[in-house]
Amino acid sequence: MNNIIIETERLYLRKMQLSDMQALRDILQDKEVMYAYEHGFSDEEVVQWYERQQERYVQDGVGLLAVILKILKKAAMLLTGQMNVIKENVYFILQIKGHI
Repeated sequence: MNNIIIETERLYLRKMQLSDMQALRDILQDKEVMYAYEHGFSDEEVVQWYERQQERYVQDGVGLLAVILKILKKAAMLLTGQMNVIKENVYFILQIKGHI
């Protein structure tokens, strides 16, 4: 279990791994799940999605994490979703009325 990054009462969060590919296909190829993208992904797009996350882990130190329900732990740590962790630069601009 050393690949677990975050653990909650009901979930494990970890980096995606090759063994997640079928579950990832099931999610990304479902048109209803992927409605915001206006289509389900092709096999090639699923592989690209996975490879992009692997690159983000290396380059940014963060990326999408696999969400694993603890109740399904005995079912080979089955991926049940994704959680977005991204690296962003955040800039604040303070404007005080009459001072800028």
